[in-house]
Amino acid sequence: MFDSGIGVADLITEIRKSADISVPVSEELLLESYNRTEQLLYSEIIKEQASVSVIEATEGIFDIDLTSISMPDYALLRYEDILSVYVDGRELTPTNLNSV
Repeated sequence: MFDSGIGVADLITEIRKSADISVPVSEELLLESYNRTEQLLYSEIIKEQASVSVIEATEGIFDIDLTSISMPDYALLRYEDILSVYVDGRELTPTNLNSV
């Protein structure tokens, strides 16, 4: 996900400073609105994807350090961000310690 460089708390502070509203809006409402908007943007509108091919296997085992896969101006990669993994043209099945 893109890292804008501004935190939500700072954004809300700036909105409160610049908004000319006679009745103050609660912080909870602002946070809820922000979260819903961000989720909608990334799930339904942006749908941004990138491809990375930097992983090497050792003795048939893939030990992927997600912190080693980084792109400028983006937040750290998380497991949830990965859509698919291919090895020699074959798609791997997602797994965890409970399903191994």
